[in-house]
Amino acid sequence: MKNQRMSSGRIVVPGSDNIGRFVSPKEEDFLKNIEQGVFDLVVACLSRGFVTVSSCEGHPEDFDNREVTLAFRSKIEIEKFKPLVNDFRTTITDKFFGSESNYSLYFSYGENYTHFITIWIDPPNVEDKTKELENRILGYL
Repeated sequence: MKNQRMSSGRIVVPGSDNIGRFVSPKEEDFLKNIEQGVFDLVVACLSRGFVTVSSCEGHPEDFDNREVTLAFRSKIEIEKFKPLVNDFRTTITDKFFGSESNYSLYFSYGENYTHFITIWIDPPNVEDKTKELENRILGYL
């Protein structure tokens, strides 16, 4: 089942108000599954070799913050990345959305990603903060 874009801009599984299906960047319609408010940020992450596994532009009826979640193969990779986002709120975990396994990521990417960092872009000025994070990512070598 494919996701659909709602009139609000939210991308969800048909019949759901807030749940979207995981879409691998290897899928043909991947770019159609990125919400506009985080589109450039996700593309910047991908252009620098980061693996994105979740993103959201925020929705005023539920929450105003934006987020992007990146997957890493090791804790060392996350530790190297963290200084780039040290002034953003982050959540670091070894489970993708609390899952006991990361098999869906393994099959989607062909590598074992075991560590995840969610970067939260909180109000106010989410557009400016999103652009700032995008520029940091683009400048990352």
